[in-house]
This record gives sequence, structure tokens and C-alpha cells, in this order.
Amino acid sequence: MRKMKALALSGLVTLSLCMGTLPVSAARSYQDKESITNTGVDLSTTQTLTVAKPSSAVSTTAAKYYITGTSDPGKNLTVNGQAVEYRGQLGSWGVLVELVLGRNVFTIRNGDVSQTVVITREKTADTVVKTTKLTAAKPTYNDMTFAGEYTLRCTAPSGARVTATAAGQTVELEQVAATAENGVPAVFRGTIQLEAGEIDSITYTLTYQGAVSTVKSVGSLTVLEEGSQPTVAVNQHASTVYESDDMSSNFVAMLNAGAQDKVLTFSGDLAQLSMGGWIKKEFLDLVEGDPSVENHIRSQSWSRGEGGEYLTLQGSVPSAFKGYMNSEKVVLRFYHMKGVGNLSVKDSSLFEKARISSSEDSVTLSFYLKEGKSLLGYDVRYEEDGSIRIFFNAPPELGTEERPLSNTTVVVDAGHGGFDPGALGVLNGEGPVENDITMAHAIALQKRLESLGATVVMSVTTDLPEDEKIVLHDRVDMTRQVEADFFISLHCNSVGGSANDLKAKGTEVYYYENISRELSQSVLSALTEGTGRELRGCYYSNYFVTRNSLCPGMLVEMGFISSPEEYDSLRSEDSLFATANAVADSIIDFLA
Repeated sequence: MRKMKALALSGLVTLSLCMGTLPVSAARSYQDKESITNTGVDLSTTQTLTVAKPSSAVSTTAAKYYITGTSDPGKNLTVNGQAVEYRGQLGSWGVLVELVLGRNVFTIRNGDVSQTVVITREKTADTVVKTTKLTAAKPTYNDMTFAGEYTLRCTAPSGARVTATAAGQTVELEQVAATAENGVPAVFRGTIQLEAGEIDSITYTLTYQGAVSTVKSVGSLTVLEEGSQPTVAVNQHASTVYESDDMSSNFVAMLNAGAQDKVLTFSGDLAQLSMGGWIKKEFLDLVEGDPSVENHIRSQSWSRGEGGEYLTLQGSVPSAFKGYMNSEKVVLRFYHMKGVGNLSVKDSSLFEKARISSSEDSVTLSFYLKEGKSLLGYDVRYEEDGSIRIFFNAPPELGTEERPLSNTTVVVDAGHGGFDPGALGVLNGEGPVENDITMAHAIALQKRLESLGATVVMSVTTDLPEDEKIVLHDRVDMTRQVEADFFISLHCNSVGGSANDLKAKGTEVYYYENISRELSQSVLSALTEGTGRELRGCYYSNYFVTRNSLCPGMLVEMGFISSPEEYDSLRSEDSLFATANAVADSIIDFLA
């Protein structure tokens, strides 16, 4: 077993593999389909005629309606005498029908069995959704601002009177935009002058239709001295730093939890860091005592581990950094860092040289790989003693022919789980949903990888209580803790309520780090070849679970469970077997 630590993670799975082309010897030689596809997850549905959507007579203002259900796949299926075109191999079906105003009757016939569906189309309602409640009272998270003017905001019924009270002051908020009728949800905004101090919450008072109610903000507010530059710590791994105070701007860094920097100014929900770039304020915590972020490195040392090498910089501050890696080098720029001496790599098996470049506000460390050497990724960790530990993740060596992945650790992530079912699928929740299908595929993949010798860590397990959920940052943190070689997150795609439910099909793969691109493309190719699904594309993305520089990782959208054909395909043993083989073979090919 390689690089596994004594962690209580036996129940977690996140796999993201994107590898080379399918080896000729691998997928064609597996003879254990029954064993691999015996996942214990029930993906079956009845093969008799049922209507899942609508489950009963329904009224709508829409001009079209997507009727779905199950059927006997061996018998003809018609709706009002017309053959149903979109049917899955296991009997699922869907048909988009046009509606006239009034009562629409549809007779669905499957062999000798029939059911009737009644859908009433009503005229488009002239009324709009209304409310009597005040919501979204700012701040919705623990906010921070400088002394002076602070903007208050909430949503309340149009035509209402809204006031807000903070620090002994009460101000009236104004409705931002007029509406045709009172009671429509509207944004109210106002400003208040605040002095430095702590405000536990802001109280909003709503007066509407003769009733008075109050709502306290969920978040607190820290008001800082004007002109100060507070020290903050990032509270969530892989937090995005934007180029400007516009969240549609380019990303300039991904900060790990614990990184510290100074705040220069605020703009809306964003804070500008002294390293350059903007980050969401909700991802920042104020550091008690407002310490300096100057990090004076006292010493540095190299060490080797089972899965790679470590560089430890002994200092006092978890310095924020920007980094990148390519086939020749790893470059890390640490801000407010000084005192890094000569970085000797004489004891490194990975690097032939290291260079240091210092500027007024940062130091850049460049590590150049030896000829013939490569990396899966790198990870910067902040230790409790103030040191910074950089892990360089070396690719594992292939094992024996029978167990080629005996030195490899993979995190397999079954998307969703617990109280989060994911997409409901063709049967609208009256059959297997996304988290059932992703779990079955994750277990099949786990079995295939383990049969090849790999250590597999599952991010989600079948015994996860229905009232719990594994949040995204836990799935990423898990990957870092076990120093995984690969991360794969399995999902199902879906579109809602239109003709696209029937026409959208195929497989997509998403990645963030460059090291994952080639692998993602290869997994996509192998997976679509093995399942026969359409190859939709491999895309750069900002999905949270892909934002990990440690190892190649990806999010795989295996197919559309809004499509009857792909819903049934994804529930089949063939899909479980082909997916497991495609990913595992791609990993082997990548490491070869």
C-alpha cells in the first residue's frame, strides 16, 4: 500500500482519471463481469406500464409537457396511437406532447395494457408570485468592512416599509425598483454610517399590510478602523482569487485553507488582497491580534516519502502563494516571504536544480525536473508550527502484470449522496436517481481498481445516513490527506422539462489543472468507446472538486439520466463494467 495514512476514510470515494488510450490487453481480457458489477446498489425498475410523470392529473400553463414512465420493453408502446420513439433498453420511456387550452387526454398503450393521463392546460396566469416575508437580510455571512458607510440590503414585499437597526441607529431602506403590484419580492437598500466595532447581527423590521415583523441577519459584522490593513486567513481550501472585483474575471490563484495575507480594500462581497487579486469575504477570517504577514524563513530541508518528496520551509506565517506546473518545472511564488537560502537539491531524485528569485513583496521558487522525471502534481500545506511543507507528488511505478496498480492510490467520488439525490432522472424520483447510479458505478470502479492492486478511497459510501452529506471541500481535503495519485468524480447529466430531455445525450469530462487535460481526454475517449455513448467533449472548468493541484482529477458526466435511452444504459451491467474498465485501463496506460 502506497501513501495511505491512518485516517478514518474507509467510506469515501472520489475518482478522477483521464488517461491514455485503452490498452489492447486490458479491457479485452477481463472475465469477471459478474463480480465487478455486483455492487449491492439496486438500479432496477418495474418493466410493466407505469406513468411516473405526471403521477396524477395535472394542470399547467405550459404549451408542452414531458410524459415519462416505465414499460415492457418487448412490447409496442404508443401514445394516442403514435409509436413512442424515445425508449430505453430496460423499458423507460419519454414523450413530449403538445397541449391545447383545456383538457388533454393521452392514452398510453403497452401491448394489451393501457393507462390514461389527463393534463389541463390553463391560460397563462396574469398574477405573479408574491410574498409577505423579509429574507436575505445582509450580512448573510460573517462580514467585515471599514468604518464609514455600509450598505444594507434585503428582499421584502414591494410596497412595504423596511428599516434596519445596527449600533444603536435605525435607518429606512428604499425599494430599488418599482413593481406593477404590491407584494412582489423586491430588493430594498439603504446605507448607514458605522464606527469601528463588533456587531453581532443587524435587525430588519418589516411593516406590511398592518403587520410588523423583525428578522435578524444570519451573519455578524466587524467594522474595522478606516485605513487599516487587517490580516486575514483563508477558511476554505481551493478558494478562488479573481483578477478584479468582478467574479467573471480571470482566476489568478487558488488559495489553500490557512493562507494569510493583508486586506487592502473591499468591494461588495469581495476583498482585495495585498498579493494581488480579489477573494470572497465569506472565505476569510480575521486573524486575532492583526499579526504581520512577513514570513522570515529560518531554515529549509528536503525529505523523501513513499509517494514523493517534501520541502519544508521553517518560518512563522502561512504565506499565500501562486503556483503552476508544467512538464519541465514547478514554480511557486510566495508573498511576503524572506530569508530563503540556497535550495540545494543534491538529495532529490526528482529535481536537477532549483532557483530563487526575490522581489520586494515575494520570493519565487522554481524547481526543474531531471530528465526522464515527471510529477502528478504538488501540494502546499501549512503546519501548526508555522512551517510550510511542499509535497511533490511523484507518479507511482507500475507493479506486476497481474497487479499493475499496486503502488497507486485513487480517490473515487460518487457524486451527491446522503440527503442530496442529485438529478431525479426520467422517472422523476420514482426509480433510481443520480446518487444511486453514481454509487453503483463508483463501487464497480473500486472493485476493478482493487483487482488491479490499487488502494481506493471512497468519498461516499452506501451507509451514509440520508440526513447527511459529504460537502465538496471534504472530498478535496480527503484527496490531500491520503496523498492520492488520481481523483475521479462520477456524475450523471440532466436537462429539464423540454424537448432537450429527449435529445441531450452523451458523455462529458471536466478538468481544471493542466496535468488533468490529457488524462481527461483519454478517459472520455475510452469511456465513450466502451459504452457506445456520444462523445460530447472534454472541457476546462472551475468545478470545486477539480480544483486540486495535488494530482490529476476530473468530473465525469457519464450520461444524461433525463434521456430514456441513457437512463436505462446507465442502469445496466454493461455500463458498470465498461466504465470501470475504461477508467482503470486509462490509468494504467497513463502511468505506462
